[in-house]
Amino acid sequence: MTYIVEPTSTFIQSQTGIGDLENIYIIGIPLEDTTSFRQGTKYAPTIIRQVSPYLEATTSTLRNITNKNIRDLGDIALLHGNITENVRRIRETIKELIMKDLRKIILIGGEHTITYASCTGIRDTVLLIVLDAHLDMRDEWPLGQKLSHATHLRRLIEEKDNIYLIHLCARAFDDEELNFVKMNKDRILMININDFREMNNGILLRTMKDFVSTITKIDLVYISVDLDVLDISCMPAVSNPEGYGGLSYEELMNILSLLRYITCRTSRVLCDVVEYCPSVDPGLTYCSTVVKLILDLIDLYFT
Repeated sequence: MTYIVEPTSTFIQSQTGIGDLENIYIIGIPLEDTTSFRQGTKYAPTIIRQVSPYLEATTSTLRNITNKNIRDLGDIALLHGNITENVRRIRETIKELIMKDLRKIILIGGEHTITYASCTGIRDTVLLIVLDAHLDMRDEWPLGQKLSHATHLRRLIEEKDNIYLIHLCARAFDDEELNFVKMNKDRILMININDFREMNNGILLRTMKDFVSTITKIDLVYISVDLDVLDISCMPAVSNPEGYGGLSYEELMNILSLLRYITCRTSRVLCDVVEYCPSVDPGLTYCSTVVKLILDLIDLYFT
């Protein structure tokens, strides 16, 4: 693969290289071109790999994950500071992986713009499910910049008619973003943090299923977890932290468990975990939560 560089250390000491199509494939995307607050997300894939062997590969449901069926392909080599070229490299890499018919992929970011870059490499119909404290649907951020971590979902909806979006648990947004959601309600379902907490599991699942039922065909489900969706008390090591009121890890797992009833419509699932910032995690205390989340995603969707 043109832009992928093999890692010096791998996630939970897994093997490298492409093998069986049913393997679970880990790819790092150290993108950090448009971050507007804390710096350091580009180091996340490397740090997560380095920490992972020192933790038990046990999920939240107390299942042990072996590395037998996991392959760590490495990182996409990027030109830091050149967002246009880096989006192209990510897009072409994801396109190549899809063409190889890989069906179980986890991307480790990096800033959240990797979701935009990855989705633009997918031609089939995508149900994109985003868990994020922010809507990421500004028109420009900062002023004059059309593509950034704060605008990427707006660009996707504007540019790609094969993307349908469920956005969950935002707790920080402005009227510009809310108006954009309203104007595109046929392709966007937004459930903010207060709406989520007013729903029981049955209502939440039915609301999402009603939206999904309007989509003729789903070829791929893409689940994106921005770690700032978690409450700052349990995940402060992110590039754009929000104040209190975010999800507990238990609430996040509840949502991810419910989403299995959505993903069952397709055999192809792609996940990303973004915005971990090891530069503000000096003891790497919170890296263990990120590793746990990756293990939980593997457990929920790929085993």
